[in-house]
Amino acid sequence: DALLLPQFMSNVVAAAAGAEDDDDAVSRPRVLPLPFSTASALRALCEWGVYADLIEVDAGHDFHSAWADINLAWAVLRPGGVMFGHDYFTSADDRGVRRAVTLFARVKGLAVRPHGQHWVLSPKPPRGRRGDDARRR
Repeated sequence: DALLLPQFMSNVVAAAAGAEDDDDAVSRPRVLPLPFSTASALRALCEWGVYADLIEVDAGHDFHSAWADINLAWAVLRPGGVMFGHDYFTSADDRGVRRAVTLFARVKGLAVRPHGQHWVLSPKPPRGRRGDDARRR
């Protein structure tokens, strides 16, 4: 894992070099690597008011860790954004990640699309629609 961040940053720099001709710097996609734990990074994003269009959740495999990470990630996901993750099918099966993802999707009125070991939730609905604040109705 210690080698992943330098390789990731190298890839980001290489991709950005190909996009330098773009005159609209504001609309360019931005990548914000945060070398923190998942919970710390997501809390910081919430505090900073930074929101994302795409979030991968791949941290703790027990139910409580996965549930916390998914809920924190949902708070910084923009409407229309997509959240996905890893370890949907593990030895823990319905006691860990899969249980947390399935329950979260049910509570929010979302669909889960498994893909190998990965899971993808349907896009986050606009505010005020099922999937965002359905429990307030």
